[in-house]
Amino acid sequence: MRTVCQITMFRATNYGSALQVYALHTVLEHKLGWHCLTIDYVKQKQDDLRVIRGLVDVFWWLASSIVGFRKEWAYARFLRKELNLTRPYASYEEMVADPPKADVYMTGSDQTFNPRWARGDKAYLLGFVPKQSHPAIRKLSYASSFAVPAIPEAMKPLYRAMLSEYDAISVRETTGLAIVRELLGKEAVCCCDPTILLPKSHWEKLARKASRRPKRPYILVYNVYYMVNPYPEADRIVKELQDALGLEVIYLQGRRYDVGRPNSHVLKGTTPYEFVDLFLNASFILTSSFHGVVFALHSEKPFIALAAEDPMRDTRIRALLERVGATRHLVPVPIPDTFHVGDPKRFDPTLEGGYSGKLETFRAESLAWLARALEGERTAGSGLAAVGGGGDAFGAAEEAPEVLGVLEAEAVGDLGDGVG
Repeated sequence: MRTVCQITMFRATNYGSALQVYALHTVLEHKLGWHCLTIDYVKQKQDDLRVIRGLVDVFWWLASSIVGFRKEWAYARFLRKELNLTRPYASYEEMVADPPKADVYMTGSDQTFNPRWARGDKAYLLGFVPKQSHPAIRKLSYASSFAVPAIPEAMKPLYRAMLSEYDAISVRETTGLAIVRELLGKEAVCCCDPTILLPKSHWEKLARKASRRPKRPYILVYNVYYMVNPYPEADRIVKELQDALGLEVIYLQGRRYDVGRPNSHVLKGTTPYEFVDLFLNASFILTSSFHGVVFALHSEKPFIALAAEDPMRDTRIRALLERVGATRHLVPVPIPDTFHVGDPKRFDPTLEGGYSGKLETFRAESLAWLARALEGERTAGSGLAAVGGGGDAFGAAEEAPEVLGVLEAEAVGDLGDGVG
């Protein structure tokens, strides 16, 4: 069996990172017939020193540390069970000295091209792949995210040199198309996040492995702060939702300020299985997380997506919602004083024709492109990145319905083996 080796960011204890690497692995192995290796890139990191002030902060730090152990244990167990990992690599230099063996090397999804996070690390740009001495080896990217609309001038030479060696490039956001065009003079392809490649039926099957489930209907709040902080304005949105729906609020990975709020509780230490289950079964979802938005789309439940108004901060959520026609769920951050929830039913995903059709089309087109890129198929004159595209940014769309139908069927059949 041929081998594809992917590198992505997944070692941070982050639900989206774990689920996107799992999803691409599952599609590659159980749909497309490749043996998939994931590079276990464990970079040395230094935690920021924080000053702990007061008994409340001490208690919260201790409590968070205790539940954090459960989350990290569950996260590591999920990765060991669901992926084929290489030996651990602690540095780019280790990869150059002893690269994993494969037929195709792939930069995976998530923010692998983001200059703010990758910081010029050539590992994510496949610099360790000996392509010059082994020209038959192919380099690809699948739905890799720049997350920003432009690359800093100082980093453009590096990106230009590294990306010029790729045989096919797909990015996750439309802003990435312009970046590749500027750097290489070539047309890239926009593909969906790997978590969208798997249909809802597959995620429902994975969610059955959750060991803890809420017993009552709930509003799910999952906000992250590393790209943009929606607080304190988001607290008002939560209260308006709770007043309108009369439901309990679950703060997934909530702050210490969320402890003790009326008719709510903070849930920490959840497993990736429980994360999926919480999204699929929520009555309403409020999130500022990109993958939170993805699973809100999968859930087909009413939701509000909080996203940075400044595109230099983050383009991911806005680009996804624009692609599937769901921008009415978008609320910019900072949240305007004029925004109020009003009737929560206006966020029902079935209104105005819904987005499910466009989401399925995006999934099918992306899967078809990935299959053709792995095989190295090209259309004459289609350029570096438009593998099989013939100038169409999504490529091979004529095959999309058939491919999608097979994947949907396997989600409850043979593909089920991929979830253990």
